[in-house]
Amino acid sequence: MYALVDCNNFYVSCERAFNPKLAGKPCVVMSNNDGCAVSRSNEAKQLGIKMGQAMFLVKDLIKKHGIICCSSNYTLYGDMSQRVMSIYERFTPNVEVYSIDEAFLKFRSLPISRFYEIAERIKETVVQWTGIPVSVGFGATKSLAKIANKLAKKSSTGIEVIDPDHDNSPYLEKIPVEDVWGVGRQHSKWLWGNGIFSARQLRDADEKYIRDKMTVVGQRIVLELRGTPCIPLELQPPDKKSVCYARSFGKLLETCDEMREAISHYASEAAFKLRKEGLIAENISVFIETNPFREQDRQYQRSACLEFPIPTNASNTLVAYALRGLERIFKAGYKYKKSGVLLTGLVPQEFQQQNIFMSANDKETQLMTALDAVNKKHGRHALNLAGGSISEGWKPKFLAKSRKWTTQWDEIPVAYAHSPE
Repeated sequence: MYALVDCNNFYVSCERAFNPKLAGKPCVVMSNNDGCAVSRSNEAKQLGIKMGQAMFLVKDLIKKHGIICCSSNYTLYGDMSQRVMSIYERFTPNVEVYSIDEAFLKFRSLPISRFYEIAERIKETVVQWTGIPVSVGFGATKSLAKIANKLAKKSSTGIEVIDPDHDNSPYLEKIPVEDVWGVGRQHSKWLWGNGIFSARQLRDADEKYIRDKMTVVGQRIVLELRGTPCIPLELQPPDKKSVCYARSFGKLLETCDEMREAISHYASEAAFKLRKEGLIAENISVFIETNPFREQDRQYQRSACLEFPIPTNASNTLVAYALRGLERIFKAGYKYKKSGVLLTGLVPQEFQQQNIFMSANDKETQLMTALDAVNKKHGRHALNLAGGSISEGWKPKFLAKSRKWTTQWDEIPVAYAHSPE
């Protein structure tokens, strides 16, 4: 049996865990630059706030109902996610971290009543230790566990178990085919055109017919819905193929100097990600773009890709090449809204192939080791490359950001004892 455990309204739940005043009130967590809704409390959903909706479109709704809007605090969410995932490992060593707020768990065969008990214990433990509510769905396959979790979110208990020894039609009938895990938008249209509207109808379809249109992926979905496991548990995350660092600016940028600052910062952050995961990159791409929603402005977007002579993760090298790429594509006279860098051709650092005419750059490696050590001891951005953080006027807006309650010593919660008076 597989379980899918999903944190409810995860970003909002993280905010509520450290700010009890948000409990029971409509609350929204916004994306970078406070632009769109990326997490909504149940109260906000009921008021009509949609996922991904631009915040400027619901200003009147926010004001009318007193909806609380929080800026994204990804440091907090990442740390809380790690805490939640570590709790799952107390119930089974077979845990696949599927996303920041979801995980698949695999259990040996037990009586169905035991799975209800396990689900209840998971829910109680996670909310007691972290304050994060979760929903738990059990099924004989990962696809069925996904469906069980969807149904669990709508139930009063937050738990659903699909018994493999009984017909699962009543469960699958409730799920539209477009909500089945792995069925994309285009395949949904094709399925509708062939009279398949529910998960039950997809389960009962001819698997060969489905395979002809949806390839082996579609056939696996059909078999999974029938209770035959076809998608194994991934205990180790797959190797990364790329690292991207991109942001919208806090204001529209028009000068090359401001763009250089932003690109330098983004390249440094991407380099840090590489070193943290023990990877090196063969290529770097830089892209810039204007705001397509500002129809009154001239539009422009362009990218450039450069190859390193030797794969690297050194911040100074990545910044230098990123700025070369920016020089190729930057044009004056435009108002830029977003830029970013993309690193590709990733390989483990221990497999680095040296150039025959160049020895290993020990000084560069030592420099990066020293840089990371200083920042680890004194704070993430205590030491930066020159030019990457001068004015910072381009940085995204986070006007309502909460504190780093779990990762920053000077921002941890403080409990005050009342004086006898």
